Amino acid sequence: MEGIDLSLPPDHPRTEQVLGGSKKSLNVYAGCAKWGRKEWVGLLYPKGTPERDFLKHYVTYFNSIELNATMYRVPNAATVRGWADTAPSGFRFCPKVNQSISHRRRLRGAQGETKYFCDVMINFGEKLGPALLLLPHNFTVKNCDDLIGFINEFPRDIPLAVEWRHKSWFEESDETKRAFDAMEEAKIISVITDTAGRRDALHMRLTTSSAFIRFQGYDLHPTDYTRIDEWVERITLWTENGLETLYWFAHQDNEFHTPGTCAYFVRKVNEKLGAALREPGLIS
Repeated sequence: MEGIDLSLPPDHPRTEQVLGGSKKSLNVYAGCAKWGRKEWVGLLYPKGTPERDFLKHYVTYFNSIELNATMYRVPNAATVRGWADTAPSGFRFCPKVNQSISHRRRLRGAQGETKYFCDVMINFGEKLGPALLLLPHNFTVKNCDDLIGFINEFPRDIPLAVEWRHKSWFEESDETKRAFDAMEEAKIISVITDTAGRRDALHMRLTTSSAFIRFQGYDLHPTDYTRIDEWVERITLWTENGLETLYWFAHQDNEFHTPGTCAYFVRKVNEKLGAALREPGLIS
């Protein structure tokens, strides 16, 4: 990471306009991308916790999860209802859109798969957060029409957040303007990803009064903490300007460090914004 500018760039000019400039009460949801990590036993989960009880413990420490598993396999409705019943009121599941839609179909002709995915996810009920659409690395602005068609057809009773990966989405162009305009119109959340190797992905453009942040840390390197501090400052500014809901998810290559990353964010957002989230007490 030496030589990389890890500071946050200025907001896109459209962000302030989207937020509206009037302070709102902020709802904060924070967590990890999965709960089934054996290395968290003795760190986050009590020693001796069996895998079947991981979710039961996870939902007592965090109030949201970026649900990675649904990208690879769509569970059945009964399983989803069981997960929802395990979580307390106010918890949010943010399931990743299945790769059959995003990667195999590349959003084209995926109506059947999309309907099935949504019909299953709706079983989360009031605990359903935004579905997270991760686009393939080679999905470029040339695929703009496919993206716009997909988000215009996506069921409005399930919120949707979109993450781009190809560099062309982070350059000003007619296609990116069309895509962002369509997302604003359909109230689709634009995901912002903070990772040292892709500073261009910090487009800092909100399309709704909700923000969805994916934070990639580096094994609790000191810069993880300073980057989180800066995020809390930016979120404070957004809150003053009208941000209503925040989804913030921690990622680490070494998953052992993910709970600690999220715990630090929770502590700082509680201190700065009075979020009153439970701060996970790590066991070791």
